[in-house]
Amino acid sequence: MADTEDDIRRLMEVGDLVSPMALRVVVTLGLPSLIERNVHALEDLACATDTHPRVLRKILLHLVARGIFTRVGEDGFGLTS
Repeated sequence: MADTEDDIRRLMEVGDLVSPMALRVVVTLGLPSLIERNVHALEDLACATDTHPRVLRKILLHLVARGIFTRVGEDGFGLTS
């Protein structure tokens, strides 16, 4: 049973196309540069990139779950080290 679970986990990791596309979106929008300049609040990030806050939040939360970004306060985001 453990082998099957490991195989499924590996397949999910290899087949994950959401994370690379989400990362591409945030890099294309320039979010890492904005965050480095101390723009952390979701509303500010959305305004600076002319994106919808709710959609941007979902993308960033996905990348937080993958360990690429961090949460800052209630509705802010930061870079990992």
